Order: sequence, then C-alpha cells, then structure tokens
Amino acid sequence: MKNMELKDIPKLIKKLDKKIESLETKEGIEKVVLDSTLPSGSLLESVNDTEKLVSEFTKIMMSHDAYNKSVEMLGVDVSEYKFNGHTLEEWKNAVKYKVHELSVGDEIKKLKETKSVLEKNMEEEDRKKREIAKAMEDINLD
Repeated sequence: MKNMELKDIPKLIKKLDKKIESLETKEGIEKVVLDSTLPSGSLLESVNDTEKLVSEFTKIMMSHDAYNKSVEMLGVDVSEYKFNGHTLEEWKNAVKYKVHELSVGDEIKKLKETKSVLEKNMEEEDRKKREIAKAMEDINLD
C-alpha cells in the first residue's frame, strides 16, 4: 500500500463504507429478519451454523411440500401454508440472508474496525490542530 497521509483518510473511509454496504446488501439477497423459531425451537437469528440453517430450512420446506400434497389429495381449498406465521418464501429469504450474513460477517467486522481506527485518528488530528490554533491565539502569533 502506498504511503498514507492524513489527507487520504476521508477517501479511504468512503471506500470502506462502499465496501461494507456492498457486502451487507449483496444483489439478490433481500434483508429479511424473522423473529420466529425454527423447527428445532431455536430463534433464526441465534443460529450461527450454515449447515444447521440448511437443515432447518429443509424441515420447513418438507413440511410445506407435505401440506400442499395433502391439500391436493384431499381436494380442499385452504390458506397458504405458513410455518410459525411465515410463508416458505419468507423463510427462504430470511435463511438466505442469515447465511450471507454469516459468510461475510467477519470481513464486515474487520472493515468496521478499520474505519473506526481511521476516524479516531482523524479526530485526534483535528483535536491537535485546534490545540495548536488555540496556543497560537493565546500567544498572539496569528
């Protein structure tokens, strides 16, 4: 990396913001957060294992498919299947987003930490400039 100067920090922070945003809002992945429990009884947001998420979604999908097959076999007209109040599509989007979040979570965390360090350094530099200006004013060198 080239030699960084303080004047480069704002541009770097903007680049970090764009990278963070692009990771958080990956095209084709809608941010959906369901405050509902999975078939295992765990809250979706508390599961941090991709394989477990896939397994839990499989159970929801199998239940959905069995429900639709029963509706067809019985020839009844009933409402759309919902698992814990949410459609299969809503579950799919929520699980898909959670898997994405798990896959990029560490990278986003590192980028946000880097941004925080840069912002702190900018604030420190601004504080130093104000102190120097005050000192110059105090001894009347302006």
